[in-house]
Amino acid sequence: MSYNKKRTPANLEKLVEILPPTVSTNLQCLKCGKLFGIEFPAAHTSEATPNSHHFSCWSTQPLRLEGGMGVLCDVNGSMAMLETLYDILCDATKTDYPRCGECSRKHGEEMSRNLMRLCNLRTKYAAVLDNFPTVVGDKDEAAIDAELAQLEAQCQAEELSLASLHASIETEHSIGKQLEEKKQDLAMHESQYWLEVNQSVVDESAAAEESHYLDTRLARAQKELDRLVCTNLINETFYLCTEGHYGTINGYRLGKVPSPAPDNEETNAAWSYMVLLLHTLANVSETKFSLYRLVPRGNLSYVETLVPRPDVYELYAGAGGWFPSARYDKAMCGYLTCVQDVVEELQRKFPGVGEPPVSIKGGAVCAREIVGQHSVKIAAGTDETWTTAMKNVMIILKWCIRVLAVHKGSS
Repeated sequence: MSYNKKRTPANLEKLVEILPPTVSTNLQCLKCGKLFGIEFPAAHTSEATPNSHHFSCWSTQPLRLEGGMGVLCDVNGSMAMLETLYDILCDATKTDYPRCGECSRKHGEEMSRNLMRLCNLRTKYAAVLDNFPTVVGDKDEAAIDAELAQLEAQCQAEELSLASLHASIETEHSIGKQLEEKKQDLAMHESQYWLEVNQSVVDESAAAEESHYLDTRLARAQKELDRLVCTNLINETFYLCTEGHYGTINGYRLGKVPSPAPDNEETNAAWSYMVLLLHTLANVSETKFSLYRLVPRGNLSYVETLVPRPDVYELYAGAGGWFPSARYDKAMCGYLTCVQDVVEELQRKFPGVGEPPVSIKGGAVCAREIVGQHSVKIAAGTDETWTTAMKNVMIILKWCIRVLAVHKGSS
């Protein structure tokens, strides 16, 4: 804006009316970070530069007004002065400035509270200082020295008591540490004890199960033993029975009755079991044969004479067929003689057993030949009589087995 009119008081008053009375700017609060505005009055001056024709409210140079009367609005100077004031205020209060109105109000209230607190302290200190000369003046120097010595003695006593207290605390700490170690040791031993208790319970349970298992096995073994004791092993091994006209041993027939008649193999098998059975009975009863000795050899068993001279008689049928022979008859007579020796030994050892169901008698040639009413010699009778004689021999052997089972087992 330019003015070409002369400077007159009326024009100056109009210029003052249109100029802004204050200048405003925005600042940031260093406490809360908010923006706030600040205003300061414009500075008027009577100096004017004749050559200045324009002015601006936000110019970096002082604002000038043309026409003989200058009006200066110095914004930069006011800002510099405000910045200087803020620096002085920051150094004096140890607080960051500028601040907004709210932060300034709170800070002022806090400073007022601090001022009141300091005033109260000053009042108390002043009261103490006012009374101090009076208290000191009432006592002489000797009393003060005595009181000071007493206080020093009390201080030393308190220090000794404090040292003793510290020593007691250290002792208590040491005792507490030892107790804690003992507690941990006791907890470890307790844990080990319960582990051992649990293991002992497990071992006891296992031992009880093992004992129950052994008791069961023992009961079964005892039951089996009782059954075996009551079992006649000889009777189980050599099963004697009758089957029609025949006497059988372990299922093999011994005789010669055409119904149909057994062959030589079945007859020889029956004689092998007969010889082995009589040999076993003699060993169990401890019988000593007088005239003959049995030699079990399966299907080739034979009878051996002892007196007057050793001789052998085959106790099996010939492989070529069924032919009576004197040696075969003598072997059967020798076998019957051995049966009579076992019967006599049993009657001697166990009196009261009585006589066997079928009697054995001697013949004209052999020591023993007749059993019951029939001869064991094939040549002395028919096939039916010889079959009956073999059946009677098996009956006598069955009687010997029963006598041994009753008397030998009980003894």
